[in-house]
Amino acid sequence: RSSDLGKELRTNYPDFKEVTMANNGEHIIAFNDTKITKQGMYVEPAFAKMFSLEMLNGVQNGLEGGNAIMLSKSLAQALFDGADPIGKTVRIDNKINLAVTGVFQDFSKNSEFAEIEMLAPWAAYLSIDNQARASVDYWGNNDWQCYVQLNESASLSQVQAKVKPLFYS
Repeated sequence: RSSDLGKELRTNYPDFKEVTMANNGEHIIAFNDTKITKQGMYVEPAFAKMFSLEMLNGVQNGLEGGNAIMLSKSLAQALFDGADPIGKTVRIDNKINLAVTGVFQDFSKNSEFAEIEMLAPWAAYLSIDNQARASVDYWGNNDWQCYVQLNESASLSQVQAKVKPLFYS
């Protein structure tokens, strides 16, 4: 394939309102001397809007700046002990510094994202992970997720038929 899946769907399939690539895993989040290991996701900026994050502090579009991170309420409390985290810099996996742009309500415990406590930009992930950057065009990579949101007028069955050749040609 000539481009990554998310880009292909955004560019050539108008039935999708939003598309976001994601990668989740365990990460070490550090602020000063506090280091905490939590589940987190690198996501494209549309993720926060697609999943209607309930913002408690900061802005929902906080990942658009690139050098940013959004924290769950629980993680923000653990790292900052009640102090306002907005604008503070945290270090992820001892590889990259990101500024806190938002604090969101913890995901529901019955959600696929129940354990996710940080959201960082997809672009930051590609900048620090050589293997990810090298395989962004390889659609057989099963380490990543691609979340899509259909336009209100789109038919799921029709969209499935349109994109099927992308995967089974």
